[in-house]
Amino acid sequence: MTEQSIQKGIITYLSNDGWLVFKTVKVTPNGYPDVIAHRGGATILIEIKTPNGRVSAIQQEQHRRLREQGIPVLVATSISEVKSGLTLLNR
Repeated sequence: MTEQSIQKGIITYLSNDGWLVFKTVKVTPNGYPDVIAHRGGATILIEIKTPNGRVSAIQQEQHRRLREQGIPVLVATSISEVKSGLTLLNR
């Protein structure tokens, strides 16, 4: 399974679940997460990887900086990981 197909499935899931979803494009800073989702005043950023994919050093740094600002960042390889991450964030 490719990162692109995983991303498409996650975007479809979030959209169907009532999230306003945007795929980031190359104009964002290097390392910025792949997907931005908004719903009910909440925002979450998602870095999408294949099961064998790795988060690069620059991605780790961007995620750290975003989290310091109070923005949740998930790294996900599947829809089920996004569901689990959302459940944890809602606690």
